[in-house]
Amino acid sequence: MRVSNPAGCSVEEPPSDWFWGTGTPGEVVTLTSPYGSAEAVVDEWGYWEATLTFAGAPVGEAFTTEVAGPDGTVWAFPFIVADPEEGTCSGSVEPCPPDGCDGGPAPWPLPGDQSPAYVESVEFLTTGSNPALVSVVVAGWLPTPCHTLTWELTDEPGSNLTLDLYSLADPTGACIQVLTPFTEAIHLGEFAPGSHTLIVNGLRYTFET
Repeated sequence: MRVSNPAGCSVEEPPSDWFWGTGTPGEVVTLTSPYGSAEAVVDEWGYWEATLTFAGAPVGEAFTTEVAGPDGTVWAFPFIVADPEEGTCSGSVEPCPPDGCDGGPAPWPLPGDQSPAYVESVEFLTTGSNPALVSVVVAGWLPTPCHTLTWELTDEPGSNLTLDLYSLADPTGACIQVLTPFTEAIHLGEFAPGSHTLIVNGLRYTFET
């Protein structure tokens, strides 16, 4: 099952967010947050969507919505209600780390001009063996056509390989507010035979070489 969440922020009253994804027809997806919950059923075409309203959510305090699939997998999506006097959502809230959100969501907004990159699918490509050359093909959505995909790949000794994707745009420019698809192949490096882990925007993926 795949889950996507396009906003993570709202200036409306009451605030709400729209979630969608794909799965096996008939599967039930459960969405929960401190300020509301909802369920969605995957339709006959393998698609589901749900709007979650956060009645009573305070302005400026980030919280987390969890989306649970029937296999027990849980995706965590931070959300924040922006100041209605500003009339806009800017910046982004980082996803929860793979080991949970015990420390609370990240501060709002992110420093600098970073905006989200919404990941919809992750696919691994492997060439050769011992060592194998591995790339990852990431597809998803950017907030507007004016945003450019950017990423940071880190591989520190003794830790997992981590890929953080975000987007950049001129904060002073005007741009139509429409989600724009992206597909990017990113070279991960050489890997010995075995099982390896890549964390993409807070979600853990395993690949074999």
